Amino acid sequence: MFDWSYTLRLRTIYPKLINEAMSLVDHRQATTDSRPALSDERGALRKEFSDDGVRLNARGYAAMREVFTRFDREARGGKE
Repeated sequence: MFDWSYTLRLRTIYPKLINEAMSLVDHRQATTDSRPALSDERGALRKEFSDDGVRLNARGYAAMREVFTRFDREARGGKE
């Protein structure tokens, strides 16, 4: 038989843990646009970055890494 008391305890504890964790997070947010690096002239995912037109392949992830690396460098003020 399933122990429902465990589930009820989680319902009580989980929100408290989430709130505590969120209080520790720096809430500043930043975004970057990966579309220019991954898109063709029509705005679709470039063929070399996907085998099925939907999910990134290794080359697509490598392109994303370049986007994130450049973004991180700029966010840190150009510091490595």
